Amino acid sequence: MSSASARRLSAWLAWGIVGAGLGTQVACRHDGGASAGAPAASSSSSAPGGLSPELAARVLARVGDRTITLGDYVAVLDGMDRIERARYQTPDRREQLLKEIVEVELLSREAERRGLADKPEAKALERQILRDEVFGELRDKQPPLDQIPAADVRAYYEAHRADFKEPERRRISHIVVSDKATAERVLAEARGTSAKQWGG
Repeated sequence: MSSASARRLSAWLAWGIVGAGLGTQVACRHDGGASAGAPAASSSSSAPGGLSPELAARVLARVGDRTITLGDYVAVLDGMDRIERARYQTPDRREQLLKEIVEVELLSREAERRGLADKPEAKALERQILRDEVFGELRDKQPPLDQIPAADVRAYYEAHRADFKEPERRRISHIVVSDKATAERVLAEARGTSAKQWGG
């Protein structure tokens, strides 16, 4: 699995899409309604990609009692980087992405059915995803670097100067001495030195 696919899987798991068991039928829309390649409507709403609420609510697929909407689909696209998003410009590739989203939903439900969502590893992954979401939200709220006054940067540095200071360190691979007695003394001292003292 590519790192991009892993990110998409993690995003869907973080959205809490695990639900009932796998025994469901998937019904993808191929009618005249919205498709995965439908253009996003301009809107001031908070829907992903600037979609209007009506377009965002348009159902693309169903997995049991779970609906996958155009808003869900666009949110997955929005979560990709620019290069990865460029791979999904043709109708065939966009349909493939929808199939991947459905597959993730099915696998998530199967994982829930097997109780895998309660494993410590799954809980740890969920915490990491939520942590990254918080960091991402905080980062998005920050002004661009070129808009931060140099005086503010200097003031922050001066107030936190100790945070940017790294202690001098030395790496030793060999200690050469002139006699056995000195070697034994140095060896005894080295063995009795803590990791903190070695790193100081």
